[in-house]
Amino acid sequence: MIFSIIIRTRTFKNDYRELAFPDFFNDSEKEELIKHLQYVMHESGKSFIKGFRYHILRKGNYIILGIATRNFGKKDIYKRTIRGYYGIVMPLRNAAVPKDEVFERLHNQIVEPIFFDSKQSAPTDITIELTNEDFRQNIDTSAFDLEFNKDKDKVLFLPSSELNNTIPLLQHAINTAKKTDSFELVCGFNNKSDSLNWPFMNVVCHAQQHLEILTFPKKSSSSDYVNTYYDKTKHDSELSTYEPTQRQNTSNTRPDKQDNYEVWEIKIIKRFSKLISKLLLQFVSKLAEKFGFGIISISKKGNNNLDDSSKITQNCVHDVIDTDEKTAPIEPWSFGLKKLDDNNK
Repeated sequence: MIFSIIIRTRTFKNDYRELAFPDFFNDSEKEELIKHLQYVMHESGKSFIKGFRYHILRKGNYIILGIATRNFGKKDIYKRTIRGYYGIVMPLRNAAVPKDEVFERLHNQIVEPIFFDSKQSAPTDITIELTNEDFRQNIDTSAFDLEFNKDKDKVLFLPSSELNNTIPLLQHAINTAKKTDSFELVCGFNNKSDSLNWPFMNVVCHAQQHLEILTFPKKSSSSDYVNTYYDKTKHDSELSTYEPTQRQNTSNTRPDKQDNYEVWEIKIIKRFSKLISKLLLQFVSKLAEKFGFGIISISKKGNNNLDDSSKITQNCVHDVIDTDEKTAPIEPWSFGLKKLDDNNK
């Protein structure tokens, strides 16, 4: 059987982009799918992808089953671990759970040969031939009486215990996706806050201890959601309600741009700016001392009062050294010189 594939990752020098993408999706569908892939790959702070983060999405007459991972051992030019999304686009009648080796094969056959190629290229419609041996067989889903959420305005969080039954859960999800026009499942977020950047319909979290459903208001003017949950061992009548929580607005967020090197660039610019300010301040101070000038407004506050040059210099240098680099903005320094009369020399 021939299947189209989706690959989103980065190479050694080039930023994250789609290296493989089917051409039978229109521009609107492609844009929506890319947003889904970005958030499936999303990492925040120290909350990294652990192993494979499985993803199932029903799109028209197709079911996409993919994984987000950072475990292929590749690093970019900045020595950062590379994340990637590898998905298989399957017609409804042929949808099944592939073995993990299939995703590694996609990486080895598609990404590895072009990893050090710096040329930018448009995503290509790439296909792969898979046999029955590439899919998991005879998966028993009888133990699952779970009903997935099928409402786009809600998110069902499943407990971490379901991660121990990932393969049966995936097959159960495929069976559900075949019967509904809208379905999505992500397995492997570390906590709820990681997955709230995008309203996934069903999520399995590592830290989740009970089933929980978040209901989002349909009115776009409201940014609150009602958080209700029920314990798996209790009945639905024992629903509890939490206080409404602010939902993040991430319509313009690009999770792939949250890399650590940007933070270091800002720190380097701030350090360089302070160093230049200090050297320039010392130069002007010596120049003023040699030619009998006083220093005016050597300050970020714009103070134009004439004062003892050594005192001003000392205060300004102290200000430069002690400024908190995490909060201090990069501000221009202004210098002024005024000829001193005999009384001020």
